[in-house]
Amino acid sequence: MKVQITITNKGEYPGKEVVQLYLKAPAIRLEKPVNELKGFAKTKLLQSGESQVLEFELDSSSLASYDASLSSWIAEKGKYTIQMGASSLDIRKKATFKLVDDILVERCHTVLPLKREIKELTHK
Repeated sequence: MKVQITITNKGEYPGKEVVQLYLKAPAIRLEKPVNELKGFAKTKLLQSGESQVLEFELDSSSLASYDASLSSWIAEKGKYTIQMGASSLDIRKKATFKLVDDILVERCHTVLPLKREIKELTHK
């Protein structure tokens, strides 16, 4: 999936801007962060009134979280929100999309099995 945003210098002086792309994923079965930084890009030096289109690409691995019970990377079904801005506290654009089914992105294999179980720290 390609995501584009147009940045326009509305100021009086030339300047550059960094755009950060965050993904908010559904946490139905798997615990996830509220927002995850998935990409960032910097504009060229924009003159006053000049614009530039920045493009980001999200593939299935960008959506996936590790499910230890399945030893797999899974993109969970549900609503995803893409957020773009100068920082996580300065979001300027949002878009949403929905996955109707879980997507198995990658199945992993145990190479070095644990001799004993590790207690994981979670919010649940």
